[in-house]
Amino acid sequence: MPPATCSVVEARSIPELYAFGIYAIPEIAWAGSHETLLTKQAIPYETGVARYKEIARGQILGDLNGMLKLIFHLDTRKLLGVWALGTQATELVHIGQAVMGLGGRRTTRRGSDRAHRRVRPRALRSA
Repeated sequence: MPPATCSVVEARSIPELYAFGIYAIPEIAWAGSHETLLTKQAIPYETGVARYKEIARGQILGDLNGMLKLIFHLDTRKLLGVWALGTQATELVHIGQAVMGLGGRRTTRRGSDRAHRRVRPRALRSA
């Protein structure tokens, strides 16, 4: 049997991508930039919003009042921020945090995160 090999992946901290969450009713969570900061920095952006009542996740959870907001750079389409309000918002925001950490763009999502198909399509279509 050949010897086992392992690869080393350098871990690094990216403080501007730290996710924050408030465990309340409803939960609120965010990672990345927000519109006020982007406006102050004159960074062109666009937002996409999906309400829980429009996506399967909200219907499955029985929360029709939550929302998911994604903020993209207008020119590069790079994901700049993720905001969620509602049931399991603190769980949902980490998907966007991972995409931002990997430098993901709006087109990156095609065929990449199949486990979360029910969550993201509506928000990305409206962006």
